[in-house]
Amino acid sequence: MIFLKPFVYDSSRLWMLLPLTLSISVVYKTSRMDNLRALPLAILLLWATITAGMIAVAVVLYIIMYLFLYP
Repeated sequence: MIFLKPFVYDSSRLWMLLPLTLSISVVYKTSRMDNLRALPLAILLLWATITAGMIAVAVVLYIIMYLFLYP
């Protein structure tokens, strides 16, 4: 029954996605890059990519859920 009535998150928890993805981006890019001058831009681009990807996945899953659960 958990799939028919999903847990509803409030918007304050969803904002925690931004610092989580930023910290992942900082750690990943810091461990992978050799040139420290390009580090801030690389972190920003990776952060934007991860955040946009997570939002795209959420939108696709929402559309799929809406199509199949509410015909």
